[in-house]
Amino acid sequence: MDLVPLIRDPALVRRHLLAPLAYRQGRGEYKRDYIAAAMHAERRQGFLDEAVAALRPIPAMRLKGIAYAGALYADPAERPMTDIDLLVPTAQFAAAVQALERLGYRDDGKRNQRSPVNHAVTLRRQESAIDLHRSMVQVGRMAIDLPAVWRQAIPAPGDTLRPCPAHEYLIHVAHLARHEFSAALIAYEDAARLAAAAGDVRDLARRWHLGRAEALVRRYVRSFERLEIITPYPFPGTRELVLGDPVPRPIQLIRKLAIHDSPADLIGFAWGGLRTRLGV
Repeated sequence: MDLVPLIRDPALVRRHLLAPLAYRQGRGEYKRDYIAAAMHAERRQGFLDEAVAALRPIPAMRLKGIAYAGALYADPAERPMTDIDLLVPTAQFAAAVQALERLGYRDDGKRNQRSPVNHAVTLRRQESAIDLHRSMVQVGRMAIDLPAVWRQAIPAPGDTLRPCPAHEYLIHVAHLARHEFSAALIAYEDAARLAAAAGDVRDLARRWHLGRAEALVRRYVRSFERLEIITPYPFPGTRELVLGDPVPRPIQLIRKLAIHDSPADLIGFAWGGLRTRLGV
């Protein structure tokens, strides 16, 4: 899928993390972006290797961009990212945080990160950030089978793991849904490549309460492939996704509620949201 023809403004190409791909497709004006991305990829690999070594013997599973660079994208420079996402077993989450703190990482100090129902904690140090996950989404929201994700994980370089293709694609769908589908367009390039590897996952998506979200992601991918404009109310239209304009909070909330497959997810979302706000 080639998203670059959709965007004529170089600032938007860069905002959507597409500049290195554009360079590889022959757009010479993005050469410096590609070189910078290649340098960042090399440094990021060093941060990852250091973190994984510190976490041992706790298993670490790559999620999102760090799983895609060098796999979905043969050249890691083609897949820029702002942080490293790692999943660790829930029972070992506290120990994993402590291991990374010994490397100098510290959490953002936000109250919601202290809640055990929150899906991840962002840990930062100078020039590096790690999103350490205990799950993919807030506890009680959706029905992702986390034990199955661990059982069926596949080996990845550097003594790490990746979710199997079907799980990896649906985890990506859940990530997009959690952000009401407003994301850098590189995430839809990711989705197209993940979907091709995953095959037909519609039954699994329904079991994970991601049926609506997965169908909508497929619709977005088709629209970008065909260079079509769609407006799937109440969710963002393709024009909104490209322009990336801020969305009013009430619209965000409507979208958060509308994407859930099950009423039980709405209860879990509300209860989990309250707990994360309180940090309990």
